[in-house]
Parts: sequence; C-alpha cells; structure tokens
Amino acid sequence: MNCLPRIKIALLAPSCASWVRQDISILRELGNEVIFLRLDSSLYYNIRLLFHYALLAKSVDIIFCWFALPSGLFGVVFGKLFKKPCVVNAVGGDVAYVVTDSFKYGAATSYFMRPFLVWCLRNATKVIAISNESAKNAKRWGAKLPVVIYEGIDISKFQPFEVNKDKSKYILLTVATLNESNAKRKGIEFLLKAIQNLSKKYYTKLVIVGEVDDRYYPILMKRISELGIEDNVLLKGRVSEAELLYLYNQCDIFVLPSLHEGFPTVASEAQACEKPVVSTNSSSIPEVIINGETGLLVKPGDVEQLTDAIASLLDYRDRRIAMGKRGRKRIADFFSKDIRKRKIADILQDLLLQYKPPSLLKQISESFLSLIVLISWLLMNLAHHLVRTKGSIQ
Repeated sequence: MNCLPRIKIALLAPSCASWVRQDISILRELGNEVIFLRLDSSLYYNIRLLFHYALLAKSVDIIFCWFALPSGLFGVVFGKLFKKPCVVNAVGGDVAYVVTDSFKYGAATSYFMRPFLVWCLRNATKVIAISNESAKNAKRWGAKLPVVIYEGIDISKFQPFEVNKDKSKYILLTVATLNESNAKRKGIEFLLKAIQNLSKKYYTKLVIVGEVDDRYYPILMKRISELGIEDNVLLKGRVSEAELLYLYNQCDIFVLPSLHEGFPTVASEAQACEKPVVSTNSSSIPEVIINGETGLLVKPGDVEQLTDAIASLLDYRDRRIAMGKRGRKRIADFFSKDIRKRKIADILQDLLLQYKPPSLLKQISESFLSLIVLISWLLMNLAHHLVRTKGSIQ
C-alpha cells in the first residue's frame, strides 16, 4: 500500500450507514483526518448549516461522497467553489434506471433529477462505482472512466461461529429496511409466497431483519395473514450488529430475492459467515454470488424457481455447508475491506499527485455555474416539499 501524507477529508453522505462508517474507518486507518457531513433533506431548508458545511469543505484537502445525489452534487459544488478534488461513490439507486410495469427504481427515472445526476457525474474529479453494474449505470449518465471498487466486507468481523439452534426447523434469513417501495425492490412479496409453498413440506421460519416503515407495517402483516404464514415469519426489526452476526450464523440459508442491488451487501456478509445464499440473477448480484458454487440464482420475481432453489438446499445439508465455505473464500479473495482500503489509498494518492486546480478564469465560470446548479436543486426540492405539504393538508 502506498504511503500517504496525512490529509483532511470531508466525507459527505445522507446517513451514517454501516458502509459509510466503514469508509470513515478506512480513511482514518490510512492516517487521515475525517470530517463527516450528513447531507439529508433537512439541509435544504437550513441555510446556516449549509454555509457551515461549505466552510468545513473549504478547509479540507479532498471531498469524498457517498451517492451521486444528493451528497455528490453538494460535494462537486463545494469542490468547484473551493478548488478541491471531489470523489463520488456511485452506489445503486443514485445511478440506476429500472422501469417495469410494476416497479420503478433509480434517481434517473425522474426527469427532474436526471440533469443534476448528469452534471454531478460529469464534473466529479473521480467516480468510484461499488460494482460493475453501478459503473455501467454511472457511465450511462456521464461519468468518465469510473473505477470499480467493491464495497468491502470486514471478514474479521463477519465470520462463522457456533450458535444454539433449534434443529427441528429451518431458519431462513433476509435483511432489508422496508417501506412499500423498497419492499418491491427487495422482492418481499415473492419471498412470502415462497415461504407459503415451503411450509407445506418443511417447518421453516423466515426471519426478517430491518426497520419496517409505519405505513408499510400493516400492509405487510395483512399480507402475511392472507398467506396463512403467521407462524412462519418473524419480524425482528432493527437489531444491533452483535445480534445481526448471531442471526447470520443461526440461519440455514440467507435469501435475497431482490429485483435490483447496487451491491448485495447483506448477502456478502452472510457469505462471509459461511452461509449459502439464494438470490436472483439481477444487476450486481451475479458479480458476487456464483450460481451453483456459493449460492443459487433464480429469475427475479419467479416464485416457483425461488421455492425450488431454497428447497434444494434444505434437502442437502452437506451442499449448504460446502457452498458456505466457498462463499467465505470468495468474499475474502475479492470483496474484503482490506481490498477496498488498498484501492482507496491508490485513488487518494493519485488525486494528490495529479489534481491541478483550474485557472482563475475557469474557476470563476465553474463556480458561477455550480451556484446556479445548487440553487436550482434547492428550489426544486422546496417546490416538491410544498406540493407534498399541500397534498397532505388536503
């Protein structure tokens, strides 16, 4: 790994999710000072905080963003204003464009958001994509030569260990934050129907980990009741990291029937814990899970295929164990935190050596354009907020 001088980095993200916390850890392990700036929608209506963030961005050496929108947009604007290199991580929904008869996903599906996405990706100093799928989508919307650096899994944390298990039943696990839209993307309906099919032959318990939106919760419970699988589904809600590790190791199979994933993080964590994965042959998932070796991949939305794939693993314990061991090795060889750390170090060093601030005339023109883009974004979101507020009042 290259030896880097100590630098100051502003990391912009809409939340401090696990993958963001990991990159903060990586950047600090590389000897850097990291300032985390949370960029959620509340910032749009807080001008004082926006100016505070801008001043902080001015004081750093590099701006590092998770998601092209909104974090990357603000990061690129700050970079143009203060002559700082800006790295944008293209993740999933920020660059995806998925439209079917029943499903719509991705910022680019919005004609209002698409111009901001294109401007951000074209003007970022460097775009990192967390999968080949995300790189393909980022290039579609204007990114120049995005670099693929997979989201790294900490294999020292996510590892197999013995747990107490009720051997009279099979435990299936899925992990997802659920609202009505995300439940469609995660394929929850297809999974519930597969559980209904499996319950006719196997004593199965599906454990769903992740926060369930208040509006979606009654919908989910009603659907579980309609399918008659109340005794086969357990909603755990949000759990601690320690409990999640326990649940990964307790399950027999991890199931991720998603229609789209920028990178299948939870499936990768499960593989690191030596669990076989049943998922779909959609988006970035086949980059991580090798069909027939580390898991089984089915057609998205195909309940029969999903049911048969899970059943074929339930019937053969030795096959589950072998797949789990191969899965952990694959994560360690290609998708570990250490690999991401080395590649990020190379990116940072290249930026320090190669970044050249624009001329004064170019900076003035770019700064002016950046301010127009930022004001347009803020006005668009304010208008959207007012429309939603008016609709809720009526």
